[in-house]
Amino acid sequence: MALAKCLECGKEVSRSAKACPHCGKPDPTVSELAKQKKKEKDMDAIWGIVPIIIFGSIILKSCDII
Repeated sequence: MALAKCLECGKEVSRSAKACPHCGKPDPTVSELAKQKKKEKDMDAIWGIVPIIIFGSIILKSCDII
């Protein structure tokens, strides 16, 4: 079990903890910047799939498959 300091209270908690057992902060070892970067990365992945779906739909429709 890897330990890290809680970003709120500074006490050691497990990296896999969903909340700090001492102060209750959600994701106590993950910074707000890291959370924002993950959210942006997830959105980039979604927007990368959208054109593929649209293009595939156009191709299928032009072939009268749908």
